[in-house]
Amino acid sequence: MTWFRRISVCRSEFLRNDTGMKAIDIRSRDLWAGLLIMAIAVLFGATAISYPMGSPQRLDSGAFPVILSGLLFLLGLIMALVGIFRGGAVGIEQWTWRGLLLIVIPPILFGLFVRELGLIICLFGVALLSAFASRMARAHVALILAAVLTLFCVGVFVYGLGLPIPLVGRWLR
Repeated sequence: MTWFRRISVCRSEFLRNDTGMKAIDIRSRDLWAGLLIMAIAVLFGATAISYPMGSPQRLDSGAFPVILSGLLFLLGLIMALVGIFRGGAVGIEQWTWRGLLLIVIPPILFGLFVRELGLIICLFGVALLSAFASRMARAHVALILAAVLTLFCVGVFVYGLGLPIPLVGRWLR
């Protein structure tokens, strides 16, 4: 059996070609997710590097984003290495657009409409839509999750930290 056939027969295991060497399954979700996280970390790190860093005793506004970008890059590297050496159980051809879109689009909508609709409506909508990224999501659980998350965030950001975010936006007044 050629090593090409082995790839199609057993995707999630280490594959060996005719020379006995391990072949890398590049369809691993972990590999591609790790590469995506590393790319995002490099993008944000490159943006944050232009901010003032300060000194080790007194860090300035640019130090925290650079440190977080470095940690995010390391997390992505670990995920990619796991995807290479262990192999992913599911290939990328089985990804669904539903999960990707319901995780990426709601935060963008939040940023666009938080001033117009207010924090309560936007947070509730983001949490509700993001909960349905999973096929196992149930409506009653998603509603409870959205309500609890909204109450927690309003309590922390508006009342706890005193951020000037409107609870009810311009369009609803």
